[in-house]
Amino acid sequence: MTDSHSQLGGVKHQSFVLSVKNIEKSFSVGRTVFSGVNLEITNGEIIGITGENGAGKSTLVRLLCGVLTPSKGEINLTVNSKKIEREYFHASIGLVSPYLNLYEEFTAWEHLELSSKLRGIKFEEDFSAHLLEHFTLLKRKNDIISSFSSGMKQRLKYVLALQHKPPIVIFDEPSANIDAMGAKAVFSVVERHISDGGGVILATNEERESSLCNRTIFLKKSW
Repeated sequence: MTDSHSQLGGVKHQSFVLSVKNIEKSFSVGRTVFSGVNLEITNGEIIGITGENGAGKSTLVRLLCGVLTPSKGEINLTVNSKKIEREYFHASIGLVSPYLNLYEEFTAWEHLELSSKLRGIKFEEDFSAHLLEHFTLLKRKNDIISSFSSGMKQRLKYVLALQHKPPIVIFDEPSANIDAMGAKAVFSVVERHISDGGGVILATNEERESSLCNRTIFLKKSW
């Protein structure tokens, strides 16, 4: 990790509330993943999602991002007191997860440019370069992603998740596929994001990561 911590700061995040009210998710008759889940996060908070393997942590993350729809209950997001429709949650949320795929035929820089176009936002070259530097990828920005190690690909996912300066970031298994230096970069980003008024959700069973959270919810298998 390079000394780019201060360069990533200064983002004044909009006020927001992400609330989950008594949600349930089922994929088939008789197979309920979880039920009765409640959660609320606003500016400056870190929330943890923990639980048994197979209890639905990643499923809950997909629900929070608007990728999936709950079978019962409500998930609401307001930004600056304006309700955001589910299909636009992605504009206010940055997600990092092991199951996300990259366009490996592009270079890292091309991927960042493409991501900006797909989001309909201006490509901020300086900020993108700072993110790449923070995750020790700047020198490899013009290399094809398929040539990256698994750890480098995981760090690039963090860059992509933070590129549009979302007020909420969700990290599913934050330490997966990264070494100690990469983990240090992630924890630094969490600290910076909170100090800038953002919110962080960590889906993890790692004690060190859970200890950062203001509060956690624990999911149990329901099948």
